Amino acid sequence: MQFVIVAMILSVMSFEYLVFIGWVPQLLAYAPEILAIAASAAVVFAGVRSRFQYVRPIYWLIFGALGLVAICGAVANLLEPGPLFAGIRTYLRALPFFFLPAVLAVKERQLRVQLLVLLALCALQLPLAWYQRITMPPGHLTGDRTFGTLMGSGILSLFLICVACVLTGFYLRRRIPLWLYLTLLIVILLPTALNETKATLVLLPIGLMVTFYAGSARGARLKNMLLSVIVLAGFMAIFIPIFDHFITPRWGYGIVEFFTMEGRVERHFMRGTEMGDRATAGRLDTIMAALSELSKDPSTLFFGFGIGNASDSALGSQFVGAYFEKFSQFPTSTLAGLLLEFGVLGLGLVLLLHLLIFADSLAVARQDHGLPGALAVGWTGTTAVIMLCFPYTELIAMPVTSFLYWYFSGLVVASRMRGVQSAVAPEPVRKLQAAT
Repeated sequence: MQFVIVAMILSVMSFEYLVFIGWVPQLLAYAPEILAIAASAAVVFAGVRSRFQYVRPIYWLIFGALGLVAICGAVANLLEPGPLFAGIRTYLRALPFFFLPAVLAVKERQLRVQLLVLLALCALQLPLAWYQRITMPPGHLTGDRTFGTLMGSGILSLFLICVACVLTGFYLRRRIPLWLYLTLLIVILLPTALNETKATLVLLPIGLMVTFYAGSARGARLKNMLLSVIVLAGFMAIFIPIFDHFITPRWGYGIVEFFTMEGRVERHFMRGTEMGDRATAGRLDTIMAALSELSKDPSTLFFGFGIGNASDSALGSQFVGAYFEKFSQFPTSTLAGLLLEFGVLGLGLVLLLHLLIFADSLAVARQDHGLPGALAVGWTGTTAVIMLCFPYTELIAMPVTSFLYWYFSGLVVASRMRGVQSAVAPEPVRKLQAAT
């Protein structure tokens, strides 16, 4: 399965971009889903043999409850086959990679290769983002076109912030020295300034603070928290001037003024836009409009409009949800999408699922001092950042925040279930177990 996992990492990080620039055929954009079919076969075959003993029962309960909510929503709304198929594809395509580490243990050297491949692809984002920024066509002053290989500036920044959390976990567990940690941090995070992602100033401090706290022993917690403040201050000293260099000619003021100006941040998120208004909507307006529409009927409030019934689809017009056009005036976000298609019950279950992943990450971070423990330290910050982004942007439809998040979450979850027999066991231990 090592080939499938590495190929998945390469495909979600680069193939969509390579299709965009015309270097590879369109079919390769579906490579992650083709690889997911291979992963599904492995999960079924190996899982049946092992009786899925390394999957916590609570996860089966949550996934089963989500499936029941999806069925109720589809039946209540007489969901058409097209949106139903598109919705199932969107929500389930990455899940085989969540279960894969539970049925097939990942060896330490395999995980190391996976992480090194991922790190190399992350490092490529800086020169590519710089090239995209300096070659921007005249009149395009926004940083939205600076997206590296991930086809979205916001997704690029979110992903790199999560990578910074994982790097922090490896530093705290002494897997990398301080000088290398700081160097990699600069290389990884500079694109977030080039593409003008304002959310970086909120997401990065929270992600790093959570990671430093989770990865610190009680006696070293204060020292490491102080170090996190120093690291953040150093990054801000680099981030703000670069951000202001690009934004001030357009805005007339810098990023600090944006956050301190009365009513500016509030209006960015909430503008009071309602259904039918032509005014530009804020991100929280989407959630309020969704709740307003759903609450008209108890069945839609609890089960939503049906899986895929409020989403667009690249497969064709017959796969587009019936409620997509109605909400197209509002910015899309994960939270709003889950509300519309799964209702308050489905949203609550998804939030509980992510809280369980956070709890498992924290447990592995405290109990395991090997490679999976270092990953788990960073995964506490990653999960916190992902949850914070629910009302901010769309995550489920993006391959990089879907496939990679579920795979590494599954690895951490499996590590907790395996206990001393870690999901990523050192080679000598594995050989000794095989001999006995």
